[in-house]
Amino acid sequence: MPKKLLLYSNCWEDADVLLAALDPGPDDRVLSIGSAGDNSFSLLSRGPASMVVYDTWLPQLHLVELKKAAFQALDYEAFLAFLGFMESSQRMVVFHEKIKPLLRQEGQVFWETNAELLRRGVIHCGKLEHYFGLFRRFVLPIIASKKDVAYFFAGPPTEADLVEYRRRLAKPFFHWLLKIFLSKPLLKATGRQPAFFNEVKINLSAYLFEKLSGFLLNPESYQNHYMFYSAYGHFGKGLPHYARAENFEAIRSNLHRLTLRHGRLEDGLVAEQNTTLINASDIFEYLPMTDFKAFGERLAAHCPCLRRIAYWNFVVDRVLSEVQPTHFRLETDLTTNLSVKDKIYFYKRFVMESLRQGA
Repeated sequence: MPKKLLLYSNCWEDADVLLAALDPGPDDRVLSIGSAGDNSFSLLSRGPASMVVYDTWLPQLHLVELKKAAFQALDYEAFLAFLGFMESSQRMVVFHEKIKPLLRQEGQVFWETNAELLRRGVIHCGKLEHYFGLFRRFVLPIIASKKDVAYFFAGPPTEADLVEYRRRLAKPFFHWLLKIFLSKPLLKATGRQPAFFNEVKINLSAYLFEKLSGFLLNPESYQNHYMFYSAYGHFGKGLPHYARAENFEAIRSNLHRLTLRHGRLEDGLVAEQNTTLINASDIFEYLPMTDFKAFGERLAAHCPCLRRIAYWNFVVDRVLSEVQPTHFRLETDLTTNLSVKDKIYFYKRFVMESLRQGA
């Protein structure tokens, strides 16, 4: 494996929820976390005036730039094949002939150095996607047969199905196996960056087991394309928002509004003071409380035009309107309604807030 792994090759936050929360329009100036780029492209589909993407991990920006170039250079079917949504043996040919000329020099070097990621299809090459692959290979066959998995996603479940799922979840071995795989040490070793857990003070495996149980017992979960990927290693027919055919041309026509910057999101608060919308992903998860409060102060001071900021809490409680109620207001009804629709099972909460006038 290449030395500089991608942390994520897909965005594991629900783009449909994010779009409903921020609701970008032609006058909006959006500040967004890079990650794998997917949700920034989804926001771009609504035609905001500008989209500035920040990320501290340079390989993630190379990935966003690569996806941008794929939008620019390829038709829809070729776009899906190149990124890995469809099988292809021509990815390196496509890269050299059509994608590489659109990349900055450092991006060209990165992808030529890590060509194996391109050959495999980049949407399958993140560290988190590798973790899901381990689950698919070593854990899923023990707890469910291929027939069981296919039946689950064929849904919707009957009452008898839900009773059976509850019975399996109650089995000590099932419980023990999942708790081991969902434990903090294993996630550190094979999934997320170790530093991401510095602020986690709870029993992570118990929390994730509870969230996974809730997912399995949700009658709507069979339609969840994010979880379909975890089980099968591909999205099937339920593509992420940015990769759906109906959004392709809208995103491509707005790519000139996209700017990539290497750095922290908080750096953008000063540089992009006309920002009206922010997609902060789950970055507050990693901040000590003092840094989180300082971010809120900086945001209130430098972004007076802010309409909305949206983000997720994984397991660490970070809500701007709770620590700085004079500056921020929680959009309670919208946050509650959208949290119920969120297709990513492992987040504790989705948060959508606005800046109080005069803050």
